[in-house]
Amino acid sequence: MTHYIIDTHALVWFLEQSPKLGKNAKSVFLDDDSILIIPTIVLAEIKFLFGKNDFQRHLKKFSW
Repeated sequence: MTHYIIDTHALVWFLEQSPKLGKNAKSVFLDDDSILIIPTIVLAEIKFLFGKNDFQRHLKKFSW
């Protein structure tokens, strides 16, 4: 198992299914053996983006 510290852009791009996320980064998110560490500041930045509606607009196209 490998530990990865996740960046705000990478997490947002993964959730949006953006082509901006590289294939290696995407494989980290999808690998069951990856341990993802999400810093508190990343959550704070996403909350800020969500408040600006930038993130909300893009998440609507994401199918859970």
